[in-house]
Amino acid sequence: MKGDDEIEFGKLKISAVPGAHEFLEKNANGAYFNLGFAVKKNDICEVVIEDIGSNGEGIAHADGMTIFVPFALPGEECKVHILKVKDNIAFAKVIEITKSNEERALPKCPYFEKCGGCNFMCLSDQAYYSYKQNIIEKLGFKV
Repeated sequence: MKGDDEIEFGKLKISAVPGAHEFLEKNANGAYFNLGFAVKKNDICEVVIEDIGSNGEGIAHADGMTIFVPFALPGEECKVHILKVKDNIAFAKVIEITKSNEERALPKCPYFEKCGGCNFMCLSDQAYYSYKQNIIEKLGFKV
């Protein structure tokens, strides 16, 4: 345990938010395991983005839970605020990117984060084409 204010749980660090720890139990080895869902609405967590979804959102996994994080890229380490939890998925927003993806680019449009029309604008052009090709291949199409 990191201290009274933070618990490491798999790839997830759960900060001291009231009620955040109520689903965790400590085993004989001192490791924490899940009694239910580890994250709740309004938790602040640190996650590593593993993949990118078809809508441009970052995808992280933590102990059986999938967390969708708009504007986050694979390989990035982010501090996120959990906005909604439903079954085994959660939706979060980025508070801080602690380790950035080298393919991240400054969006060309000043309305990028507000509009929602250009989900991949934070990627360099080459990375954009690579990620789009990867998404098409995941759907089972040959490129």
